[in-house]
Amino acid sequence: MSALSEAHRLLRNDLYLHLEEAEYLAEFDGWTMKQQRTARAVIGNLVTVIRGIIVLHDDRSDRCPSCATTWPCNNFETIHRLVKNPDGEFVKLVKAQRSPVK
Repeated sequence: MSALSEAHRLLRNDLYLHLEEAEYLAEFDGWTMKQQRTARAVIGNLVTVIRGIIVLHDDRSDRCPSCATTWPCNNFETIHRLVKNPDGEFVKLVKAQRSPVK
């Protein structure tokens, strides 16, 4: 394995580990009020991350600026599918916020 391949593997694994730790935190029930506020702020942070990835693959022409393939590229379509998954918690949260409380 080349040094560059090893560096990519290490970066990827570090990111996966970081995300797994965040997932584990979602299961924790004993949060203080301050931790709950921080967790709510994470939604905004994740939206910023998703927007940052989208902008890399969004263009008003027929080519993805990052992938140089026909737009929408596979990356853009994957992001769309994951964010708009009707069974996902993000979609449920947005729908609940949109619908009036009865």
